[in-house]
Amino acid sequence: MSTRPAAAQVASLDTNLTWIAYESDSADGLHVLHNGQAILTGSIESLSVDIDSEKGTITAILVRKEGGNISLFPGSVEIIAKGKRISLSAVSATSLEGLYFGLGVREDGTSDEVRGVKGLRVVFTPGLASAKLTWIEGDTEEVIF
Repeated sequence: MSTRPAAAQVASLDTNLTWIAYESDSADGLHVLHNGQAILTGSIESLSVDIDSEKGTITAILVRKEGGNISLFPGSVEIIAKGKRISLSAVSATSLEGLYFGLGVREDGTSDEVRGVKGLRVVFTPGLASAKLTWIEGDTEEVIF
């Protein structure tokens, strides 16, 4: 008899997993899956991710028109928008401790880990997508999309 755990047990979600795809500026161009459940675009008021390294904080909130807000951390957030990819995994809903932040996707499936960030601000609303990264060095802001 095998001592290996069952595949179904290993595949379970132990934390939040959110997938965001922004395919166009149309009102129905924003698609969100949270823990395997589709969030209807018409029910989304906004979705935002904020990293502030000076304060040592991170937040990721899905604001719904009705039914309350959803905190996306702790967990993983995968964003695909305008040909770009942002990957975040946080073990805390508020702290940068244990944060993984990656950009892009390479042929081997990995992303480039980002370090030296002062801040990240990602905002989605139906019809709008914006992501800006501020580096600690030189306080330089770059538009991701």
